[in-house]
Amino acid sequence: MVNRVIILTLGFDEKFAIRALMRTAPLKDDEVMIIIPTQKDERAEKALTSLKKFCEIIENIMLEVVEVPVNEPELAIATIYKVLSHKLRSEKRLHLNLSGGMRALILETLAATLAAASHIPNIKIEVELENLSGVAEFKLDHFRLSPPGSLDLDILTSIKKLEDAHIYATLDMITSETKMPRSTVYRRLLTLTKKGYVKIEKQGRKILYSLTDLGRIWA
Repeated sequence: MVNRVIILTLGFDEKFAIRALMRTAPLKDDEVMIIIPTQKDERAEKALTSLKKFCEIIENIMLEVVEVPVNEPELAIATIYKVLSHKLRSEKRLHLNLSGGMRALILETLAATLAAASHIPNIKIEVELENLSGVAEFKLDHFRLSPPGSLDLDILTSIKKLEDAHIYATLDMITSETKMPRSTVYRRLLTLTKKGYVKIEKQGRKILYSLTDLGRIWA
């Protein structure tokens, strides 16, 4: 089993970090990295102390504290990037929780992760809602959205047109709508599926294509 690097941002309240650790249930060889501002006050110190005590109770948590100069974004991003890049060389899975900490600290951590983990698929990023009613989960690709090219846009539009007409979108139907070569449509559909704009469903021998919520942004 590939071990994990669990990264959390910490500010004045440790409850989000503790709840995140309870959800992820770190195993013996997992690493937990807490990112905090270099400049701390009494509340931040208290939150960190409480978190450390919690980790002592859960004996198998390996806790590492990384301090960054929040008021210097470029240096903060570089600091996190350096630590994160080193850890990810060992092919560990990354789990990122951005529920706690200063807004600037959260953005700096996200920016560093985008740079350091661009080659890693299926990275889970979670943010707990302020009212503690649930957790919003993101993929790293959600922060790299870019408008599709003209061919992809035509394919997305054709799928939406078929869906609006309550017609299942097959490869042949999309090819007919777009007037593109079948091989081109097939290749572009694979790319759009990988980007999370299109999803595939099998019904018997048929393969059906439909738009995801992200895909509907552009269609």
